[in-house]
Amino acid sequence: MGKAGRRNKERRQKRKQRLSKDKPILTSADANAPTAIVNPQSAVQRLRNPDPKVRHAALVALQASVLSQLSCSSRPINIKVLQAVREQVTNTDLECAAVASENIAQYLSITSSSSSSSNDRHKDTIASWALVLLGRLDDCWKALLIVQEEEQPSTTTKTMQSKNQIKKRQKTRKQWYAVAAPCFRALCQLIENNGPALDRINLQKKKFLEVIFGILSLEVTNSASTTTAALKAKETTDELDETMTDASNTTANTAPEVPSHTHHDAIYTELRENTALYAARCLHSALDDNWEIAEMFQHEGNTRDVWKKLR
Repeated sequence: MGKAGRRNKERRQKRKQRLSKDKPILTSADANAPTAIVNPQSAVQRLRNPDPKVRHAALVALQASVLSQLSCSSRPINIKVLQAVREQVTNTDLECAAVASENIAQYLSITSSSSSSSNDRHKDTIASWALVLLGRLDDCWKALLIVQEEEQPSTTTKTMQSKNQIKKRQKTRKQWYAVAAPCFRALCQLIENNGPALDRINLQKKKFLEVIFGILSLEVTNSASTTTAALKAKETTDELDETMTDASNTTANTAPEVPSHTHHDAIYTELRENTALYAARCLHSALDDNWEIAEMFQHEGNTRDVWKKLR
């Protein structure tokens, strides 16, 4: 028993030594602050946990406890933790992907104005994030395009859609915009402040323009359809008010049905507007003294057509 006890004691001591070698993710003035995460390995394990609820909780905790204090600290976040967060951007669980994208966007926004962001090695490390974000935005664009096509009335069938189908489509669209908005914010930070990241975008310039113009075209279509639907609803209401003798009893029962995309909440509207805003900003920043992307307008007919439509 004596030898077994000594072996267990030695194992415990070695385990403590391994844990003590791990550098902290973030340091603060108070080393015992409850919000400071001191074990990057544990954080990475939670971020890569197979349970999406655990991953989501870890991402929210990282955003609330670490990123909120990053601007007040001189120590950067551990690169392994950043890589684990970046992996979650392409997660099939859209809630995890949205929080991970928000974390990346918040991190780049804070570090772009700090002295540590001038480190060339750090810029080269995070430059690859540009293609990860571009790939995720491509997924967002294609998914939103599918949702828009499902909303279009069919010429062959005249079946009415149920309320559950409409609600499901609204939820899907909102989830994809919740991923697209922070991804565009993060991509914009990389294009404007990271030369190596822009070089990687130039390698995928055709895909970059397809995604940008695809998202902007969706915004133009959504805005036009929303405006048209609102005008038709107003005209129908005016006609009903003129022809009905008892408007107070009949208006509530015969009010025209407005399409589903006009019933979204303020959060959805903000997400959609931010997506379009930062998509346009990404395009503007990428075209600044960048002839490789500007030349694409001369060769891509679809891009020219969309550009004329946006103008």
